[in-house]
Amino acid sequence: MSRGSRNTKQETYEDVTGKSLWEPNATQICKRHLDEWTTPGQVILAMSESKVPLLLDSMMVGQILDALEVRRDAWEKTSAWFHGKLGDPTFLIEECDDAEEADGIAAYYREIEGEIRAQLERYRSQDSGG
Repeated sequence: MSRGSRNTKQETYEDVTGKSLWEPNATQICKRHLDEWTTPGQVILAMSESKVPLLLDSMMVGQILDALEVRRDAWEKTSAWFHGKLGDPTFLIEECDDAEEADGIAAYYREIEGEIRAQLERYRSQDSGG
């Protein structure tokens, strides 16, 4: 029986580029959260906890970290706006419901940054023989 069969819990779906992806229980995951996802035009994707190894040069990693920092900063400023503490009147806040949501997204960006920095540090210490 192939993946995507209705007789198994394994289903195939497509990402936004049309690439076929496979995720166990994708339909169940989406159905469980449909009540929470109500923003018009919102893309619903089943998330996976699988690890993806990437091999990038250090300049690329630096650019990724810079971009993550910019996104984290935007979400932190959005949270500050909800708390009435944003001193920049020209800043356009991110689209979310409240400060708690903005804080959660900023925390996730911090987590991603931290993981990349930790892996980079482990790589550098292994590469230098330490």
